[in-house]
Amino acid sequence: MKKTLLLSGILLLSLFCRPYVFAQGTWIKTLNKDFWQHRSLNIDSTGIGPYEMATGPNGVIAALVKMNPDHDLWLIVFNKLGNIIRATSVGHRTTLSREDCFDLQITDNNQIVYTLRHDGDGTDYEIIYGPSWQRRFEIPPMLSFPIKLILSHINTSFLQYENSLVEVDSLGNDVRSRHISAQQVIALADSDFIMVDLNSIKKENFLGDQKWSINLSGFNISYADLSFIYLKNSYQIKKINTIDGNIIWTKNINSKTFTKTSDDGFIVANQNDLSKYDSSGTLQWSKNFPFPEFGFKGISETKSKSYLTGGAWVNKYLEVNDRGYSTFITLIDSSGNGVIDSTNFFYIGNANDNYKLSFGDDAVYIAAALGKSGLQRDLLLRTPNNAQSTYCTDWSDKFTSGINYKFSDFDGNGIIDTSDIRLLSSNLWPYHTNVSPHWFRKENNSALPELRFSFENDSLNIIDTIKVYVILGSAQLAVDSIYGISFDMQFNHISYTTNLISNCNIKPTSLGDTSTNLFSFYTFHYGGVPSHVSMVLCRTNQTNAYVNGDTIASFYFIIPPDPFFLNPIYLNIDWNAITFGGYPVDLNVISDTLHLFRTTGINKYSQNEIKIYPNPADDRIVFSFDSDNIEELTIQDEFGRKILFVTNPDMNYILNVKDYSEGIYYITTLYSNRISRSKFLVIH
Repeated sequence: MKKTLLLSGILLLSLFCRPYVFAQGTWIKTLNKDFWQHRSLNIDSTGIGPYEMATGPNGVIAALVKMNPDHDLWLIVFNKLGNIIRATSVGHRTTLSREDCFDLQITDNNQIVYTLRHDGDGTDYEIIYGPSWQRRFEIPPMLSFPIKLILSHINTSFLQYENSLVEVDSLGNDVRSRHISAQQVIALADSDFIMVDLNSIKKENFLGDQKWSINLSGFNISYADLSFIYLKNSYQIKKINTIDGNIIWTKNINSKTFTKTSDDGFIVANQNDLSKYDSSGTLQWSKNFPFPEFGFKGISETKSKSYLTGGAWVNKYLEVNDRGYSTFITLIDSSGNGVIDSTNFFYIGNANDNYKLSFGDDAVYIAAALGKSGLQRDLLLRTPNNAQSTYCTDWSDKFTSGINYKFSDFDGNGIIDTSDIRLLSSNLWPYHTNVSPHWFRKENNSALPELRFSFENDSLNIIDTIKVYVILGSAQLAVDSIYGISFDMQFNHISYTTNLISNCNIKPTSLGDTSTNLFSFYTFHYGGVPSHVSMVLCRTNQTNAYVNGDTIASFYFIIPPDPFFLNPIYLNIDWNAITFGGYPVDLNVISDTLHLFRTTGINKYSQNEIKIYPNPADDRIVFSFDSDNIEELTIQDEFGRKILFVTNPDMNYILNVKDYSEGIYYITTLYSNRISRSKFLVIH
């Protein structure tokens, strides 16, 4: 027989002793338990969330929470601000065994009690964690109903198991017992009991002396005291007089979760709806919350007459067969209002909250929101391909278009800065996005201004330089109001085994000047991504620009000697453009095509006659020649300006390029009988 699991010690949490009232603010807390599953696994996930909750006399909260579809159960204790002060694993499922927890309660002296049941791997037992004691029961395998712990209003408790009701003292020792046939037992303050069996509900004392009985089946007790009883099934609620058993009223109310409130009314949850009723069963308010995937799981009233409830967030927009889950608990006020009303579930990086996730679509919103700040947030879900989703309460500020600035906070630290753009670029390469980005979006509408990606030449040889100009608007049709633009640019039909040497040039245009009123960010992605560039240009002075044909950026790619290509080569463009208020700018996107040839052009001799390293260079670069009969060495920049002229250079000529501007440079070597040309790149 395998060794069984026995929790060590008694879980007695001595909670805060002083009286306490919740702060006016409400809160929401996602429990940091990342989980994902493949939908085809068909794991039951309907019970995710806090299925039992209790509040102590001092207001501290305890909850039994099913964390994920694989039956991971935790006891979570919160302080008055919603911060977790204790988290204990109390149940799990394996191929051989299963553990469940239930009957969560908090005693009048602020001690947490509950029951743990273990089934499988050779033994079946239950551990009862009482007010100041614990007992372990070896149970018969055929016993389908768990042992229930019933708190009384005197210094004893009751255990209901098999066909017995056992009274135990403050140390957990048996005092007396009796035979019962009830499925549910509630202890009243006058030492009587309300019991439910298959066909009736009755009131009797411990000895079995019956006070009254009514024929009623299919109902469970949701609450009972000396004055009245609430009974419910899935579609009806009944209120009964505790003294004589007469039905006070019956209401047709759908409810999966129920709790009695301090005004003798009740609040119920039905999927995503919460509804509050008074003691006569009259509806006071009802609210619908779109956040939980499987509906609210538990409700509890706090001492300040607010309400605790919770459920599960779900990542529904992942790849077709993947879903992610995480549980949450929220505090709402007595009218059902709370921060959950302004809390959105969204993808990290989806700065315009449109279910299109990519750098080209979202980076411009982050750039336009730089410097904004608000609430920090927790990470919520991680998925197998490392896409992430989260929730966050609205910040106090937003774009005029209505998009809240919180969506631009990629790292969740409450501040929008350039690190959010860098993270977006490094985490959301085009082939990683899976939320329907408009990667291949290309308008062809002559009535719109152009965003053109133009090749300088329509044909090139291997080892030549590809130049791409990004041109915004034209003299005939200007972009009359734009604040920022972002795009991803990637070559199609070309791949290679070595990285393309790349560079970018941004000159002052009517869109702005990077030294005064234009923010710029660009990055070249390597690691197997053919010529992928991410870029964002955004104004910083809160004024839209008028652009009528300026080249807002230019890119340079030195073709390596070993590319694989299929002509024609063209660019895939993912882009977005906005005004200062966050409104989209419509553009007609045009991308030219390019043909490559295997001939080596001006670099015909460079592979044999000169070696250049490192290339690209930052500080120093070495030109190593295969001959010492060099007469002249000339270096020119990309605009043809002479940068250096040397006569009779050494065979290993070292050049300091620390003060050179970033860009492509051309080297011409004059021998006694021939000329050789090559090129190198400076990147700081």
